[in-house]
Amino acid sequence: MRSPFIIMLAWALLLCTAGQGLAQEVTGGSILEYGRYEITLSGDLVSQGGQDTNDVHRLTGHQLAETTDRIPIRDNVTFGYDWMAQGQPEDAEIPITLLLIYPDGRMDRGFDATAIGSAHHTSLTIHDLDMPEGRYVLAVHYQGKRLVSRDFNLYKP
Repeated sequence: MRSPFIIMLAWALLLCTAGQGLAQEVTGGSILEYGRYEITLSGDLVSQGGQDTNDVHRLTGHQLAETTDRIPIRDNVTFGYDWMAQGQPEDAEIPITLLLIYPDGRMDRGFDATAIGSAHHTSLTIHDLDMPEGRYVLAVHYQGKRLVSRDFNLYKP
Protein backbone atom coordinates (compact mmCIF):
# COMPACT_ATOMS: atom_id res chain seq x y z
CA MET A 1 0.00 0.00 0.00
CA ARG A 2 1.35 3.40 -0.94
CA SER A 3 2.05 5.76 1.92
CA PRO A 4 0.10 9.03 2.30
CA PHE A 5 3.40 10.85 2.42
CA ILE A 6 6.11 11.95 0.09
CA ILE A 7 9.41 11.37 1.81
CA MET A 8 11.99 13.95 1.05
CA LEU A 9 15.69 13.67 1.54
CA ALA A 10 17.99 16.61 0.95
CA TRP A 11 21.62 17.24 1.39
CA ALA A 12 22.11 20.41 3.42
CA LEU A 13 25.83 20.28 2.75
CA LEU A 14 27.10 18.27 -0.19
CA LEU A 15 30.80 17.59 0.23
CA CYS A 16 33.24 15.68 -1.92
CA THR A 17 33.62 12.01 -1.11
CA ALA A 18 37.35 11.83 -0.48
CA GLY A 19 36.85 8.99 2.01
CA GLN A 20 34.84 6.88 -0.42
CA GLY A 21 36.15 3.35 -0.74
CA LEU A 22 37.75 3.26 2.73
CA ALA A 23 36.36 1.16 5.57
CA GLN A 24 33.60 3.07 7.34
CA GLU A 25 32.80 3.09 11.01
CA VAL A 26 29.47 4.70 11.80
CA THR A 27 29.23 5.31 15.54
CA GLY A 28 25.81 6.95 15.70
CA GLY A 29 23.85 10.00 14.77
CA SER A 30 22.40 13.13 16.29
CA ILE A 31 19.40 15.34 15.60
CA LEU A 32 20.37 18.98 15.11
CA GLU A 33 16.85 20.46 14.96
CA TYR A 34 13.30 19.16 14.49
CA GLY A 35 9.76 20.35 13.96
CA ARG A 36 7.56 21.84 11.26
CA TYR A 37 9.33 23.11 8.13
CA GLU A 38 8.70 25.38 5.17
CA ILE A 39 10.22 23.67 2.13
CA THR A 40 11.06 24.40 -1.48
CA LEU A 41 11.13 21.54 -3.99
CA SER A 42 13.22 21.52 -7.15
CA GLY A 43 10.58 19.43 -8.88
CA ASP A 44 13.17 16.70 -9.47
CA LEU A 45 11.91 13.23 -8.64
CA VAL A 46 14.86 11.37 -7.11
CA SER A 47 13.07 8.04 -6.81
CA GLN A 48 9.64 6.90 -7.99
CA GLY A 49 7.73 5.18 -5.22
CA GLY A 50 6.28 1.74 -5.68
CA GLN A 51 3.83 -0.39 -3.76
CA ASP A 52 6.00 -0.48 -0.61
CA THR A 53 7.98 2.74 -1.07
CA ASN A 54 7.37 6.46 -1.30
CA ASP A 55 8.26 9.03 -3.93
CA VAL A 56 11.42 10.95 -3.04
CA HIS A 57 11.85 14.52 -4.24
CA ARG A 58 14.95 16.70 -4.06
CA LEU A 59 14.65 19.77 -1.85
CA THR A 60 16.23 23.05 -2.83
CA GLY A 61 15.61 24.61 0.55
CA HIS A 62 14.09 24.12 3.97
CA GLN A 63 13.50 26.46 6.88
CA LEU A 64 12.46 25.47 10.39
CA ALA A 65 9.10 27.18 10.97
CA GLU A 66 8.51 25.86 14.51
CA THR A 67 10.30 23.54 16.92
CA THR A 68 7.55 21.14 17.93
CA ASP A 69 6.60 17.49 17.94
CA ARG A 70 2.85 18.30 17.65
CA ILE A 71 1.92 18.42 13.98
CA PRO A 72 -1.53 19.35 12.61
CA ILE A 73 -2.93 17.02 9.93
CA ARG A 74 -3.26 19.57 7.13
CA ASP A 75 -2.43 19.30 3.44
CA ASN A 76 1.18 20.17 2.59
CA VAL A 77 2.35 20.44 6.21
CA THR A 78 5.95 19.21 6.39
CA PHE A 79 7.65 17.88 9.51
CA GLY A 80 10.97 16.21 10.18
CA TYR A 81 14.51 16.99 11.29
CA ASP A 82 18.06 17.91 10.41
CA TRP A 83 20.49 15.23 11.51
CA MET A 84 24.11 14.18 11.25
CA ALA A 85 25.73 10.76 11.00
CA GLN A 86 28.81 10.35 13.19
CA GLY A 87 31.83 8.19 12.48
CA GLN A 88 34.95 7.80 10.35
CA PRO A 89 36.25 8.65 7.85
CA GLU A 90 34.89 12.19 7.57
CA ASP A 91 32.84 12.75 4.40
CA ALA A 92 32.45 9.02 3.62
CA GLU A 93 29.28 8.02 1.86
CA ILE A 94 27.03 5.58 3.72
CA PRO A 95 23.78 3.94 2.65
CA ILE A 96 20.76 4.78 4.82
CA THR A 97 17.17 3.62 5.05
CA LEU A 98 14.32 5.94 6.04
CA LEU A 99 11.41 4.44 7.95
CA LEU A 100 8.02 5.80 8.90
CA ILE A 101 6.36 3.96 11.79
CA TYR A 102 2.60 4.52 12.10
CA PRO A 103 0.57 4.65 15.34
CA ASP A 104 -0.67 1.08 14.71
CA GLY A 105 2.90 -0.22 14.33
CA ARG A 106 2.92 -0.53 10.52
CA MET A 107 6.14 0.57 8.85
CA ASP A 108 6.81 2.13 5.48
CA ARG A 109 10.28 1.90 4.06
CA GLY A 110 11.12 5.28 2.63
CA PHE A 111 14.29 5.27 0.58
CA ASP A 112 17.76 3.83 0.54
CA ALA A 113 19.90 6.93 0.16
CA THR A 114 23.46 8.09 0.63
CA ALA A 115 24.56 10.16 3.60
CA ILE A 116 27.80 12.12 3.53
CA GLY A 117 28.67 12.35 7.23
CA SER A 118 27.50 15.96 7.46
CA ALA A 119 24.17 17.72 8.05
CA HIS A 120 21.12 16.23 6.28
CA HIS A 121 17.42 17.02 6.23
CA THR A 122 14.76 14.30 6.36
CA SER A 123 11.07 15.21 6.35
CA LEU A 124 7.56 14.07 5.47
CA THR A 125 4.82 16.10 3.84
CA ILE A 126 1.19 15.32 4.68
CA HIS A 127 -1.13 14.72 1.72
CA ASP A 128 -3.74 12.39 3.26
CA LEU A 129 -6.13 14.34 5.49
CA ASP A 130 -7.88 11.10 6.56
CA MET A 131 -4.78 9.68 8.22
CA PRO A 132 -5.24 8.66 11.86
CA GLU A 133 -4.11 10.83 14.72
CA GLY A 134 -1.35 9.51 16.93
CA ARG A 135 2.37 8.97 17.33
CA TYR A 136 4.42 8.63 14.14
CA VAL A 137 8.13 7.84 14.25
CA LEU A 138 10.52 9.03 11.54
CA ALA A 139 13.72 6.97 11.74
CA VAL A 140 17.01 6.72 9.86
CA HIS A 141 18.78 3.34 9.84
CA TYR A 142 22.25 2.27 8.76
CA GLN A 143 22.94 -1.44 8.25
CA GLY A 144 19.75 -2.33 10.13
CA LYS A 145 20.58 -0.21 13.19
CA ARG A 146 18.82 3.01 14.11
CA LEU A 147 21.00 6.12 13.79
CA VAL A 148 18.39 8.72 14.71
CA SER A 149 14.64 8.87 15.23
CA ARG A 150 12.05 11.35 16.41
CA ASP A 151 8.43 10.87 17.48
CA PHE A 152 5.82 13.27 16.12
CA ASN A 153 2.26 13.46 17.49
CA LEU A 154 -0.12 14.19 14.64
CA TYR A 155 -3.54 15.63 15.45
CA LYS A 156 -6.61 16.90 13.61
CA PRO A 157 -7.01 20.63 14.23
